[in-house]
Amino acid sequence: MTDSHQKKDTAQDQDHGPFTLLVEHYPWLFVLMGVLLVVATLILGWVDVSLMKQQIHDRETARLEDAADGVTAQINDTVSDVLFLKYVAQTALVRDQSGALAFNYEPLLRHFLDFSRVNTRYDQIRILSLTGQEVIRVNSAKGISRAVPPHELQDKSSRYYFQYSKLLKNNGLFFSPVDFNVEFGGIEVPFKPVFRLIVPIVGKNGTRAGYLAVNVFASEIYKEISARSGNYLGELCMLNDKGDWLYGAGHSHQWMAHAQDPGKSHQTFAQQYPEVWEHIQDRKAGHFIGADAFITFQTIDPRKDILMQLEKVATARNIEVLGVKGHQHRWYLLSVLSENEENSLLRKVHRSYVLAVIMVIVIVGIASLVTAQVNRKRIAFRERLRDSNKVLQDTLDTLNTRVAATERLANFMDSLRVVEHEHQVFEHIPKIAKDLFPGTSGCVHLLNPSSQLFECVSVWGEEKCQQDLYEKDSCRAIQSGSPYVVSRLATPSGICSHFQRAPKYGYICLPLIASGETLGGVTIELSPRTELMSDLELQRYIDEVRIRFTIVARHTALTVSNLRMADSLREQAIRDPLTGLFNRRHMEASLIREFSRAQRHGDPLGIMLLDVDHFKFFNDTYGHELGDEVLRKLGETLRTFCRREDIACRFGGEEFVLILPGASLDATARRAEELRGLVEHRMHVRSANQRLQVKISIGVSGYPCCAHDEEHLIATADAALYEAKQNGRNRVEIAVSVAEAEEEE
Repeated sequence: MTDSHQKKDTAQDQDHGPFTLLVEHYPWLFVLMGVLLVVATLILGWVDVSLMKQQIHDRETARLEDAADGVTAQINDTVSDVLFLKYVAQTALVRDQSGALAFNYEPLLRHFLDFSRVNTRYDQIRILSLTGQEVIRVNSAKGISRAVPPHELQDKSSRYYFQYSKLLKNNGLFFSPVDFNVEFGGIEVPFKPVFRLIVPIVGKNGTRAGYLAVNVFASEIYKEISARSGNYLGELCMLNDKGDWLYGAGHSHQWMAHAQDPGKSHQTFAQQYPEVWEHIQDRKAGHFIGADAFITFQTIDPRKDILMQLEKVATARNIEVLGVKGHQHRWYLLSVLSENEENSLLRKVHRSYVLAVIMVIVIVGIASLVTAQVNRKRIAFRERLRDSNKVLQDTLDTLNTRVAATERLANFMDSLRVVEHEHQVFEHIPKIAKDLFPGTSGCVHLLNPSSQLFECVSVWGEEKCQQDLYEKDSCRAIQSGSPYVVSRLATPSGICSHFQRAPKYGYICLPLIASGETLGGVTIELSPRTELMSDLELQRYIDEVRIRFTIVARHTALTVSNLRMADSLREQAIRDPLTGLFNRRHMEASLIREFSRAQRHGDPLGIMLLDVDHFKFFNDTYGHELGDEVLRKLGETLRTFCRREDIACRFGGEEFVLILPGASLDATARRAEELRGLVEHRMHVRSANQRLQVKISIGVSGYPCCAHDEEHLIATADAALYEAKQNGRNRVEIAVSVAEAEEEE
């Protein structure tokens, strides 16, 4: 460089403005400005969020209070209607020829029909006798009211609501939970969620003549809630005191979904959101901020509202509102504002952040330009540029290597997603190990739960220095739950004891851990080329091996854990948890399968339907724990009694089913008698100092002699079991054959 150039450069060095010098000598000012901007943005955002969340809470609280007032108003109207109908029924009381109280049927029926046509919120209006027999019933469906003919009236004496009604005082009222109306032994279709109000009908002298029972469409309550849910962002829903959905936006959040879903795949609110449910169930009102939603809630106590309405309109004393035992009879109204909807209300905060980001970008841009001007001479040096290019090229090569490794890891993880068995997982490990780090050797050991030893399940490479079996204490990575690295074999004392001979070039041990459980371990013996590496190169190489094989180990452990969990869930889905036998669902599928097999091959098929004699006596006298012990021991007896091909199932309650493929009716009957004797003489339970004997009754049926399909097979076995019960219990009865049944007909 010439003197003129040096002078020119010197002049340029001195030709700095004051702002450039400020940037060069006082960079901390820019850092301080950036920190102040970030702090100011955070404060503004926090204030805006707090104010908006309070506004949301206040608005949703007012909305829920309005909806709760609407529900209370409907309940009060319903109570007034019930008291009016009670008055109408009591005025229709007459004395029959024997002097007993009776209802004047025709006028009372006309009153009920007229009332039902005007008030469509009521599903049924009934008069029940003191014995529970329906005297009058008016049904309402789609705005059409119909009087039920006398021959269709039913006996309701066994229904829970009638049993509670008998406990009422003359001025009391029974209030039921929301449930489905049951007709002729099954839930009425289409599904109609209802709740019931029942009051006694009393003559002038205080003599009780019967009961007025009114079924109220719960959908009218839901319509009231839906009508008041407009102009708000939150989703409005309603729960009962058990945490079941009564009303919500989706089909799975409706009360009807539980009856339509025999498999119970729809979760209740309490199961789906246990943290929220624990917070709201003992509080009157408030809000809850969850991970992905803002929830405001309001509690409705309909039984309390009914009592207040009765006290307001009734003149008599001893007023009571009776509910079902075990129910608090509360309803919960919830407004659920999702995170996305909440974010739409916080746009002001977002604008503040956007403005702050723009300011920071402008400031950083200006500072970058000034800094580039101050440091322009340093960039001019060619040697520095060449070094930078070399570093850049090395970085690019490293990135390409890492991209290729990432693709191989992605392919490995994709291959794990489609495996169906555990052994298939370990077939993929040698390939990924050779692809990622050629020249390495290694082994995968998996913990055997029965022996508590780690067994070799996969090997790759030319060198194998490890034992096929080793204990947990033999591997330091498994002991500590973290990777263990030996880079160079300077000290043999630091080597894990699961090596049968020392590795030549160092190794890495990694534990296979999933969900906190140690499943096994991976050992990677390093490549021979590590002997020629410098310490820095070796450390980088080991870090890459450790990081990549950690990913392989984690996904391997997770896949093995998921496969085992899937196997466990499949087993749990077909087993009864109390007895360990197959459940009813598996029984029905097995019976269909075995019956079809017997039909195809022309083989016989036997079935036993057995029941514990006097099981109610065990439960009522000694408690349900002893009853469960009886069922458990009977399950153990059935498992030991069954052949390998037999299928023992718990049918329900104290009833069990035993399916015997290939067994004739006579052979099934002989085995049933053996089983009955085995239970009678060898199966006992103890309560305190008493030794209690267990006995069973068995109904036997078989294909093809007694049934033509699987449903008939169960039905004939059930009939035989009933016959055994009728004939004194502790016996075996054989079903009537098809020919005998046809002759009897």
